[in-house]
Parts: sequence; C-alpha cells; structure tokens
Amino acid sequence: GFAGEADIILIPEVPLDYEKIISKLRKERAMGKNYSLIVVAEGAQVETGKVYQTQESGKENLLGGLTDHIMNQITKQTGEEFEMRTVVLGHTQRGGAPNADDRILAQQFGVAAFQAVLEGNFGKMVRLDGTKVDLVSLAEAVAELKVVSPDDQIVAKGRALGIEFGD
Repeated sequence: GFAGEADIILIPEVPLDYEKIISKLRKERAMGKNYSLIVVAEGAQVETGKVYQTQESGKENLLGGLTDHIMNQITKQTGEEFEMRTVVLGHTQRGGAPNADDRILAQQFGVAAFQAVLEGNFGKMVRLDGTKVDLVSLAEAVAELKVVSPDDQIVAKGRALGIEFGD
C-alpha cells in the first residue's frame, strides 16, 4: 500500500470505517481525481469480523471475499456513485521485479539454506536479522503474530482517513 501510493490502506490492526472511506473517496473526487486506489490486506477486519469466500472445493479463504464485501457495502451506502473494480494480486505481482539487492539477498538465503541441509540442520528457516543472514527455528518464526508497527499503523490510518502528513 505504501509503495504503491494507495489512497486508502485497510489492515487488520486499524478498524475499518465505511463513513471515513466514503468521505475520503468523495473528497478526492471533488478535487478532480477520477480514481482512488484502495489496498485491502488479507485478514483486514470488517464489521462482521473476517469475511471468507468459499471455493468450489469447499475450502474457505480470504482472497476476494473481503474485497467484494467491502465494495458491496460502499455501493449499498452510496448507490452507484462510484464505479469499482477488484484486482487480486498474485505473488508475482505483489513482489514486483527484483533489483540487485533482492538478487544478492536471494543468493545469500540460498547459500544459507543449502549449508543447513549439508549440516543436517532441519526444522529451521533462513532469515534476515538486521543485516545478518542466519537460521531460526520454525517454532520461533511462527511463535507470535507479526503485526504492522504502531508507527506504520498511524500512516495507514492517516491514509484511510485522508490525513496528509508533512503539511
């Protein structure tokens, strides 16, 4: 959301508020902007909690269902005031084209993973800790939920509310 200069970013850590979203969309329209980009994180919370979409296989997931739900709620509250479209990004689109730093890091991760296999050091994953590439146990890696930092939450909330920082 930040890198793509989204107008509104919806994340699990910041409660969703349709009135504020609609107000921001109307404000941008009044300023002559003919589109707005809303980025919705998987797991973002809405008034009913998490929204799931059932696949043909019967498996439920968050992809698509949440965004469709949000669009339906905005349409329900505004009528046909806004034309909306959904794009579900795949893993390739999320990451973008790698730069030199990405390629070097990938090589370092590959070497560390290969070294771990040679040493029989299983049940671990490669990580970047500051500037150091090392291994961490899978249990430690998933022990706690990784959340958006409070500072980034402020920026995301500001984007959701239409607050411009640095003015």
